[in-house]
Amino acid sequence: AMVINASSTGKILGGWDLDVGKGRVQGYRYKYMPVFSNMIKPDEEMAAYIQKVRAPYEKKLSEPLAVTESLLYRRDNFNGTFDQLLVQALMEEMDAEAAFSPGFRWGYAKLPGETITLEDVMGQTAITYPQVTINEYTGETIKMIMEDV
Repeated sequence: AMVINASSTGKILGGWDLDVGKGRVQGYRYKYMPVFSNMIKPDEEMAAYIQKVRAPYEKKLSEPLAVTESLLYRRDNFNGTFDQLLVQALMEEMDAEAAFSPGFRWGYAKLPGETITLEDVMGQTAITYPQVTINEYTGETIKMIMEDV
């Protein structure tokens, strides 16, 4: 049996059982196993280490930036409401007519009325290609970009 991280958020493990015999795979079974993190006792040493490392940044990370008016999420490549919030902020900050986000299938949701903190913004934008660029595109180029996604 193999246990595999089956989600980008660590909320699901995959269990893969192989039935191997006579020199080949006779059958297999794969199943999802949800991880209920609130039912797992944290490792005390690791929890203390995380708290120590976060301590100098805690005040800044918990700084309130806004309060949600509607559900914010990033669960698909198109039309995620957190993506929309981010591109609206980019357009305003960069004085741009349009903005594009690569879209992600991961991230947590913020319910209406919840406070958005700096840590929330960092959690939604912690990607391996975070560069923001300003470019001039023709309508034809924008159409090509949109159709290529």
